[in-house]
Amino acid sequence: MLKGSFDNGPYWRKDILERVCPLFEQFGKLVLTRVLPAFDGINEEAHALERRRDKELTSSVHAADEDDMWDAREAAANLAFNEAMDHAVLLESMRFATLNLYAVALYHLTEQHLIDLHLQMLNSDRRHNLRPEHAKRWFKDTLGLALSSLPSWTVIEELKLVANVVKHGEGDSAALLRESRPDLFVYPSRRGHVESFDRPRIEVSLFGNDFFVTKEKFEQYHRGTVSFWTELAHALSALPR
Repeated sequence: MLKGSFDNGPYWRKDILERVCPLFEQFGKLVLTRVLPAFDGINEEAHALERRRDKELTSSVHAADEDDMWDAREAAANLAFNEAMDHAVLLESMRFATLNLYAVALYHLTEQHLIDLHLQMLNSDRRHNLRPEHAKRWFKDTLGLALSSLPSWTVIEELKLVANVVKHGEGDSAALLRESRPDLFVYPSRRGHVESFDRPRIEVSLFGNDFFVTKEKFEQYHRGTVSFWTELAHALSALPR
């Protein structure tokens, strides 16, 4: 196939719009409507746990005089409160871990579908060790289509950095994101005061600590991936025949 000459553009446009884009739409929708709701009501759940544990602990208190009874009940209340707080912190960490991991999945799904599209265009089902960079280079060198020219490519590039940070912690990707998206390294309720809460290094981003993809940010990444595939479909169709 000669650079700039692409007879099957309309076919691949249809294939991407009818096969790939719906998969990305469904992926994001299921994360937002089926997965994340499992973490709704964290505070209410913690309060319920605190009341239940306070009642259980208090019912087991036996003291000889009123002062001892008061101290024992206060200790029970503190213990119940601490257990509830630990539970809430754990669930909140798991919520951010879930968002972080599904953001990573969005990027790797994009990589996998890009390689798959490349192989389908070559009519190849052989085993391969292709990397996304190979597919990106092929689109540019063979078809004359630079994926970086698509408006949503910046989202894909940011998602790549996010994926690297979530998986590996510190490194070049973290350094780049600290420059372009410092808010991702700050707990959402503390944003606006980055200098007061910024940590010197990432410790456990896979468990929802030190790095925080919010629901709103995941929605942005999801829309960006859908837009990328839509833009790619139309760009392939617009190539000269």
